[in-house]
Amino acid sequence: MLKKISLATVIFILLLSLISCTQMEQEAGGDVPLIQTLQRAEQALAQGDDSSAERLFNQVLNSDPINPKANTGIGLLNLLKANRKLLTLMESVSTELGTNSRGSSSLMRLINFDYSQIQRDLTDIVIDLENAKNGLEIALTFMSPDSTMTVYPNRFDWNKDGYTDAASPLNLSFDLRGDGETRLWWVLFDRPAPAIGPRRFFDSSKRGDAWFDIQTINGLIYEDSLSPNYSPDFDEKDHIILSKNEIEVILGFVNLELSVLEPTIIYDLNPKPEFTDFLTTASNTMHQYAHPLDFATQTLDTDQNGTMTNTEIRTNFPETFLRFYSNQQGGVNAVNDWKDALNDLVNIGLKLEREGFFEFTRADVKGFFEAIDKAVNTESNYLLKEGGIGEDSIYIKPSIFFSNPENFDDLKDLLIPDIGYLTFNIQFPDPTFGGLINQTPVLNLLRQFNK
Repeated sequence: MLKKISLATVIFILLLSLISCTQMEQEAGGDVPLIQTLQRAEQALAQGDDSSAERLFNQVLNSDPINPKANTGIGLLNLLKANRKLLTLMESVSTELGTNSRGSSSLMRLINFDYSQIQRDLTDIVIDLENAKNGLEIALTFMSPDSTMTVYPNRFDWNKDGYTDAASPLNLSFDLRGDGETRLWWVLFDRPAPAIGPRRFFDSSKRGDAWFDIQTINGLIYEDSLSPNYSPDFDEKDHIILSKNEIEVILGFVNLELSVLEPTIIYDLNPKPEFTDFLTTASNTMHQYAHPLDFATQTLDTDQNGTMTNTEIRTNFPETFLRFYSNQQGGVNAVNDWKDALNDLVNIGLKLEREGFFEFTRADVKGFFEAIDKAVNTESNYLLKEGGIGEDSIYIKPSIFFSNPENFDDLKDLLIPDIGYLTFNIQFPDPTFGGLINQTPVLNLLRQFNK
């Protein structure tokens, strides 16, 4: 008997299936050429021709910017585009780490990693997600209550082999469970195990793009299990009809992804070349020193007064490192977009919770969303408290960051301490870290450390 569907599996299924729209039910009335263009867009998408579908949807939007059908289509295409790029990025990072790990130390892998390219890729993904969010929000505003959309998750070229095979199983490119099974449906619904170092997610050497089976979903959700000999039948029945409520669920997933990815483009995360040059020198000359710390103390403490200061330490980092990312999408804009995504996620999440969407899990979903809301928007309710739950020892206030992001434009001003290596004394430039942390608990912690 197959296992009951898990929360992680539900999220994975929804995320893949809800971004795979290929056919929309037309509303009566409207401009005939626009309707014909929408029909052509739907046909292109049904055939797996994403580029033609995007071009046709944009043609409609050029004439009718608030058209709910076209905005939904372009929103879903941008979501699909973002997640495909995310999979590609994960494959690329995995490959790069695997290549650099051959005969290399952890230090060399850190030095060789291409931080700038990763952040550019993440920025592109965030832009696609923001475009998806914008389209779906417009669609929800102007959709009629009876407007629907039909999703066919198996009609996309998931493995990028140049063919769409909606009736043949989609295969992973690695043996997830160690038993030789690579067909995604069988991996998803038959005791999946953690992946071990994948380089690509889907195997392009094997024809097949099908993984979604509606009978499977219904059996696991409504009957809790499937028979031991159950096998999926990929056919035209494998679709989902989405209404305005389901589009809102998709928008919730978009905000969830933005909530995770927006923070990665707030600050410049590239430590090259200064820091990686420092590490390279350290690696090559460490053997010349009696103690591993001697290299740091003798190179960073330029005046040799027993203290490595903030100013001395930061000369070994690029000036842009940990400063607001200069990309137009990053910095303060990323902070504001992050805040919007979190607030929108909370609003949609609480609405879905009231409607019973999360009944399949025992987790305190309501408490989770309410905690996010308080952290982002309420200065009198904070995440962590010293010595347990109590209002008298609150010390983390995330809302300060969202309310005054300009005060955190360079994290080096806050995070790099003066280190007295002879007296074992550490002094941060601002023990409150810009007001994020209550001073007393931090000072108490530092006093204990300095002892």
